Amino acid sequence: MNKRIISLLMALVMMLSLLPTPALAAEETPVRSESDLAAMAGGSYVLTEDIVLSDGWTPVANFSGTLNGNGHTVTLAGKPLIQTIAGGGLVSNLILRGSVTSDANVGSMAVMNNGTIRNCISYADVTYRATAARHRCLRLWRAWRAIPGPAVQ
Repeated sequence: MNKRIISLLMALVMMLSLLPTPALAAEETPVRSESDLAAMAGGSYVLTEDIVLSDGWTPVANFSGTLNGNGHTVTLAGKPLIQTIAGGGLVSNLILRGSVTSDANVGSMAVMNNGTIRNCISYADVTYRATAARHRCLRLWRAWRAIPGPAVQ
């Protein structure tokens, strides 16, 4: 009798395990303002409205989470949204407007991307302003890197 009950319970557990279960989605933190954007790091975020950044905006330093723009627009004010998108980081469904200006590496979404940018569009004006001396230094540095030399040990 006990063996039959145990067998019946085991069969019931096996059948229940075959039923589909809903995928567990990560809890997304809503982003409604510039300060919410500045607080992003790792984790999952979703824009809930358009955001206009101020002149004092500091780009997110190292973003390793996910940001779903949800079709909303972030308007830039001279600086990029993110400095570096780390490996595993994802930015999706976002629209950028405004402008970015720099005399170093420059981009509107991110200056450096090691992650994924998907289904985003940037209408931002991006301006690179370097001095003639900086251009000469960059040319010399690139030429120096191209010269083969002895292996360094």
